[in-house]
Amino acid sequence: MYRSHVLVCGGTGCTSSGSQRIIDRLEKEIAAQGLSEEVGVVKTGCFGLCALGPIMIVYPEGTFYSMVQEDDIPEIVAEHLLKGRVVTRLLYEETTKTDKITPLNETDFYKKQHRVALRNCDLTQRGGLVARKVERCQRAGQMDPRHIGLGQVSGG
Repeated sequence: MYRSHVLVCGGTGCTSSGSQRIIDRLEKEIAAQGLSEEVGVVKTGCFGLCALGPIMIVYPEGTFYSMVQEDDIPEIVAEHLLKGRVVTRLLYEETTKTDKITPLNETDFYKKQHRVALRNCDLTQRGGLVARKVERCQRAGQMDPRHIGLGQVSGG
């Protein structure tokens, strides 16, 4: 299983702002740093904040990066994914209003919303969409969690 998942918006607004180039560069940089077995990259649907795209969210902590550019990728990989230091200059402004980083679902934009169609677009932690698929496959005897990464789950 991966220790981190990097979710990159693949919605129309972010795609037109270059999110596929972000994904490609991210995958190359992760491989160059030897993190391919530890960090998974997932192209998602829209997060709803198209004006801030391309958007990238790093789990398990839920760090929300906005307006990410290709040139930002080496810093994100080296600092955040390799050393565990958040790149604060790229954080969504509303998540940094206090001493600590506010979870995205507690921002003004999201806290009054009840997501229906997009409720699973950013869930990768235990109890999330991918984790539920893994658990269903395990119960059905279709996989052994010691031998498979989240990126390889096909059941569900």
